[in-house]
Amino acid sequence: MFSCDKNPMEQCVTETSVCGSFTACCTALHCYYLYNGKKYECDGTDCTDAATELANDMCNPSGLTGSPCITEQEILEAILCVSY
Repeated sequence: MFSCDKNPMEQCVTETSVCGSFTACCTALHCYYLYNGKKYECDGTDCTDAATELANDMCNPSGLTGSPCITEQEILEAILCVSY
């Protein structure tokens, strides 16, 4: 379960997995993720591509194949907490 910060302009939530922590933020028109000093921009509020890129960076930074420790779907669920 995510806990939401109720800022009226932008809402953010931080989620932690075995890969580390990331932050998901949204305004009424735009969402993004933050991880390890990098910002992953969504296409408005469609975060599918950003979630995929974030999952790859969090769980597979060396490019090796294997089981992900967090999935794109788990990352997308964090946006549901902050989406309007």
